[in-house]
Amino acid sequence: MQQSTQPHLRDARIVAGSLAAGVALFWIVGWLKTSGGEVGIAPDAVTAELAFWIWAGAAILGFAAALAFRGRALRIVERSTGEESGPPIGELRAVQTNLVISWALLEGPALLSAVFYLLTASERILWAAVPVYAIGVAVTFPRAEWFGEGRGLMARG
Repeated sequence: MQQSTQPHLRDARIVAGSLAAGVALFWIVGWLKTSGGEVGIAPDAVTAELAFWIWAGAAILGFAAALAFRGRALRIVERSTGEESGPPIGELRAVQTNLVISWALLEGPALLSAVFYLLTASERILWAAVPVYAIGVAVTFPRAEWFGEGRGLMARG
């Protein structure tokens, strides 16, 4: 008998939400420490322009790699769509593992943006990073159909 997929879905959502909350908390601390973008704690450490381009490169690579791991997770889901009892537990773990890797690849550049914002108080970095990270979290956030819930919805991504 197949174990319930609910704990896997719940755990994946907790992990995804926790990572996103941690990044948001770091951005809030940066906002408070820079007095709302007035002055960075080490503005001479790196120029705002260089920091932005370093972050942008990391964000592009991280976002692309995150989408690749999301794709791997969805391929696992697609392979198990015909199974009446839902995906085997091992496959659920593989889906979750690929999603965790995806979230880490999104989180790294988001945290880098927070560090650069804290150093330079450049709002350009912050306002670019927030939507990139939010979109990444939205497209990788665990959906019930990825974990075998609502079998008819499995094909949608």
